[in-house]
Amino acid sequence: MTNPKRALLLGFATLAVAGCQTIREELPTSATSGGSGGSNSANVTPIPVVVVPVPIPVPTSGPDPVPTNPTPTTPSNPNPNPPRPTPGPTNPNNNSGTVRIGAKVYFIERNGQTMPEGSDAQVGDRIHFDATAKDAQNLPTTTRGAPHWTFTNQGIINVTSSPNDWTPVVIARSGGTFQAYVEADGVRSITVSVWIH
Repeated sequence: MTNPKRALLLGFATLAVAGCQTIREELPTSATSGGSGGSNSANVTPIPVVVVPVPIPVPTSGPDPVPTNPTPTTPSNPNPNPPRPTPGPTNPNNNSGTVRIGAKVYFIERNGQTMPEGSDAQVGDRIHFDATAKDAQNLPTTTRGAPHWTFTNQGIINVTSSPNDWTPVVIARSGGTFQAYVEADGVRSITVSVWIH
């Protein structure tokens, strides 16, 4: 039997029980003298019965729960291509001689995300380097020869681009420390040390 039918039958049963009960008043045991010859009359006042419907809870269905995935998904592309600096000198109109080369870790890429500047590398990270040749006025200049990068401790890294690129990329294979520097037109950059953990 469904809940609405059961509730309706319960309501009728309650009314039937209430209708079977009688209300008794204390009636006078002696006749009262009235002005019209002493007739006994009892004034009975009916008591109103108010039926209050019982609320019937109606089940409601909410939206389907959103499935949660406790295991993070890995990117479908294991070698994403984050933005890289433009290869080559940044000022091709300046042919002044190279007096200094700035070299640095441009950014570290971890699972397709760029890490904040100054982050240490972890095994599996892609380490992006950048170099810029400067003239005597510290302005970017065009070198006469191609850059050549040198990486130490190559047993813990894998160089994935040409060492003659201004922006080479290295993949960290195991923990340790390695150094990198670049040379062009007889000028050598500072040595950049990278720690992999």
